[in-house]
Amino acid sequence: MSKHDPLRPYMDIIDKMLVHMLTQDPSFKPQGGRLGENDMEYDTDEKSMATLRRQFRIAQGEYLRYKR
Repeated sequence: MSKHDPLRPYMDIIDKMLVHMLTQDPSFKPQGGRLGENDMEYDTDEKSMATLRRQFRIAQGEYLRYKR
């Protein structure tokens, strides 16, 4: 995503969430995951960025539960 993209601020929020997670847990190693049929197809609008953020928060919660 280019720096001049109007949706860049939303992607920056998601990026900061990931960086925060990495600083909290240095043993965390992102490896991707199982891709579903529609995982690589998304629109670039505010709604899709909100969905991506929500999915990240859910995955983060699951990771922390399993880690305990």
